[in-house]
Amino acid sequence: MLRKDFVLAAVGRHWRALGFAPKEFRSDAEVVLAGAAQTGHALEFAAGGLRGDPEFMVACVAKHPAALTYASERLLRDRTFLRACVGCSSLVMQHLPEAMRRDRDVVLAAVTHHWHAVRERNKKPSSHSSSHV
Repeated sequence: MLRKDFVLAAVGRHWRALGFAPKEFRSDAEVVLAGAAQTGHALEFAAGGLRGDPEFMVACVAKHPAALTYASERLLRDRTFLRACVGCSSLVMQHLPEAMRRDRDVVLAAVTHHWHAVRERNKKPSSHSSSHV
């Protein structure tokens, strides 16, 4: 059986190691966050429970805005969650679901934190950043 410190070290070296980790580690917030510190795409390998945890997902989005594309459908409809995410970075606007890019409350929250966020809401995420939920 793998030890957590070994898995943490492997994921810390390269986020793709998370894809080879046993399920118990893909459900461990500390291990997944080590991958998310490198790229939001590490959440591709995260257990669904973590992708539905608003506090965990805001922490990941704060590290890499693309992490938002891996949030649960429920969170992607949650205005409170999305307002917290857009407060992390104006780049989060690129990763919002299309309807939420036009949502008055979400855009207002983004502009309150980052006045230049309005420019980002009309940008499309890169092709590798599409929603993976």
